[in-house]
Amino acid sequence: MLSLTLSLCLVASAGLFHLPDEVTAAVLEVGPGMEYETIGSALENATDGDTILVHQGIYHENLIVDKIVELRGVDTGGVVIDGSGLGTTVDITAHGVLLRNISALNSTVGVRVGGDNVTIENCEIHDTVNALVFYENTGGYGANLTIGEAEDGVLIWYSRDTYLSNITVHEPVQRGVRLVGAREVLARDMHVTNPGYHPVYICGSIHVTVEDSIFTGGEHGLFLFDSQSVTLSRNHMAAGMGIHGTSPENFGSHHVEHNTVNGGELYYFRDSSGLRLSDLTGQIILVNVTHSVVDRCMSLQLENGITMAYSRHNLLVGNTFMENFQGMRFIASTGNTLHHNNFINNTRQVHSPDNSPMENQWTDSLGGGNHWSDYTGDDDGSGGGHAGDGVGDTRIPHPFQDKGGGYHRLDPEPLMNPVSRLSTSIPVDPGWNFVSYGVVTPYLLHTEILESLDGKYDKLFVYDATVGTWSSYVPGRAEHYNHNMVLDRSMGFWIHMWEFGELEVEGVSPARTAINLRHGWNMVGMPSRNVIHGEGLPEGVTVVGFFNHSMEYNMEYRDVAEVELVPDYGYMLKVDTHGTVVWNVAWNGDT
Repeated sequence: MLSLTLSLCLVASAGLFHLPDEVTAAVLEVGPGMEYETIGSALENATDGDTILVHQGIYHENLIVDKIVELRGVDTGGVVIDGSGLGTTVDITAHGVLLRNISALNSTVGVRVGGDNVTIENCEIHDTVNALVFYENTGGYGANLTIGEAEDGVLIWYSRDTYLSNITVHEPVQRGVRLVGAREVLARDMHVTNPGYHPVYICGSIHVTVEDSIFTGGEHGLFLFDSQSVTLSRNHMAAGMGIHGTSPENFGSHHVEHNTVNGGELYYFRDSSGLRLSDLTGQIILVNVTHSVVDRCMSLQLENGITMAYSRHNLLVGNTFMENFQGMRFIASTGNTLHHNNFINNTRQVHSPDNSPMENQWTDSLGGGNHWSDYTGDDDGSGGGHAGDGVGDTRIPHPFQDKGGGYHRLDPEPLMNPVSRLSTSIPVDPGWNFVSYGVVTPYLLHTEILESLDGKYDKLFVYDATVGTWSSYVPGRAEHYNHNMVLDRSMGFWIHMWEFGELEVEGVSPARTAINLRHGWNMVGMPSRNVIHGEGLPEGVTVVGFFNHSMEYNMEYRDVAEVELVPDYGYMLKVDTHGTVVWNVAWNGDT
C-alpha cells in the first residue's frame, strides 16, 4: 500500500495526473420570461448538483427527475405541476433529490420516489390515485406535506428507512398512509381527517413507529395486517385500531402505549395472567392473556370494542360494547366466560376469522347471559324457561356469522334488558350480621368483597350445603387455619363486626339467579330488589331461618308460609325433598 501511494504521488508531481477543476452548481430558473419556460427543458440541461428554481405558475408536465438536483418552487403554493390526468406527475428515479415548495396534482401518481435518500418538503399533492409513493427505495424523507383527494395519501411500497413528519391528509381520501412490505419507518406529527377506510394501513411490515399523530373521523381505525414490531405512542385515534394476521407474532410483538381513542384510552395487554381490568373506557386488546378479569368497561364507536387474540380462561362481566364496527373480535381465543355484558348496535356484534367464539361460555352458572340489542325473542317461559324473569326464551340469538355465511347461537340465555351498573351499600352493626349482596360481580375472594369493612370485622363464616361443611376466616389468623372463600350473589354469610360499617359492593344487575338447594339446610343470599313472600319459594322448602339479633344465636325459624325475604339479608332454607331444588330468583319480583 505504501509503494502504491508513493507511485501516485510521483505521477502527480510529474504533471501526468490532473485533478478536475472544482465544479460549481448552477441555478436554472424556470418561468415566463426566464431562460427555461418548462421544468422538463431545465431538467434536460441540468447536471448533478444543480438547482432548478421554478417561478409561480401552472406547468402542464409529467416529469422524470433522473439527476441529482434540487427542484424548488420560489415559494410554497405558487408552483403547480399538473399531470393532465396522465401517469405520474413527478417521477424521481435519481438518488439524493430534493423536491421543495411544489404542488403536484391531476394524475394517477402525484410524486413517485424510486431513488434513495430523496427529500420531499413543503409540498402539496392532491387529485390523484396515489399521492406520494415511496417505491422500493431506501432513505425517503417527507415533511410538511398537505395531501388530499386520493385513494392513498402516502404509499410506502417495499421501502425502508422512511421518515415522515408533519403530514396532513384531508378528505376525501381512502387511506391516509399505507405501508406494504415496509421496513424501519418512522411517522410522526401526522393528521388524517375522515378517511374512507383507515387513517394508517400497515401490511406485511416490520419495525414501524407511528407517534404524536391525530386521526379524526372515519369508520375504521388504524389497521395492522401480518405486521410485526409496530410501535404506537401518543396518538389520538378516533376509531381505535384493528389487528389481523396469521401468527401470534402479528398480534403480540407490538409496543402500544399512551394512545387515546374517542374519549378513552387504547389498552394493549400481552403475555399476562391475573390482570384485573375494571372501569376502563376505550378499546381493549388482549394478546396471550389468561386467567384475567375484565369488568364494567365500555367501548364506544370504535373499530373493535375488544379484541381477544390467543387468550384463554378469562372472565368478562358487566362490560358495554356499543356502536362499534365490531363489538368483540376473537382470534384463536377459547375457554373464556362472558356474561352480563351489553352488545348494543354494533355493526357486527361478534366477529372472528375462525370459529373460536363458539368455544367460549356465554352464560353465568347462576343464570343469565348477555344483552343483545338486536334480540327479538320473548320472555314467555317456553322451552323450559321462566316467564317474566328477564331472560329470553324464544328466538335464541345467532350473533356470530362464520366465513361460510352461517349464523351460530352463542348465548342460550339472552337478557331482555340492558345490564345496568349498580353500587350497593349494606349497613352492618357491631356484633353478628347475616347478610348477602345481590349484584353480579366477577368471582371474587371474600377479602375483595369485604374490602370496605377492613379492620372492622373479626370473624366470617359460610356454610356450603354441597359438601355440608363450614368455612371460616379470621383476620390475622395463621393462613393455614383460614379458608379462601369465593362469595357470590347466591350466598349468605355471617360476619362479626367490631364496629359499625357499610358493606359496599359494585357490580351489575342480574336478570335472575338460579340457586341450587340441597336436602337439609342451605345458607343462601337474596339476589332480588323486591320482597319475596314465602309462597314464592320453590316446592320442597318448608322452614326459613332468618336473622333476629334479639334472639339467642340470632336466628329465628318459621314455617315458609309465614315469612318475607328482603334484599341484602342472608337466610337458611330447609329442604325436605331429596335431590336438587332450583330456586330461580328474579331481580325484580317473584318467579
